[in-house]
Amino acid sequence: MITDAHRALVRKHLESLPPFPGNTLEADFLKGTMGPLSERHFVSQWLDKLYAEGVLSFENVSGQSLLSSKT
Repeated sequence: MITDAHRALVRKHLESLPPFPGNTLEADFLKGTMGPLSERHFVSQWLDKLYAEGVLSFENVSGQSLLSSKT
């Protein structure tokens, strides 16, 4: 399930990168012009990518798995 916190983590990362030219999925996400299904898929892919690159980590706090940014 993609939450607002997930969207915020991806948004924060994308905003830290150089601007995306033209009509890219990243630009659409930052402008808020994606449909809900496309946005969920996009955020999910970026979370997977950031986790694989070591930018995000999962932490177990009081029995709950939390996704956090290492930046």
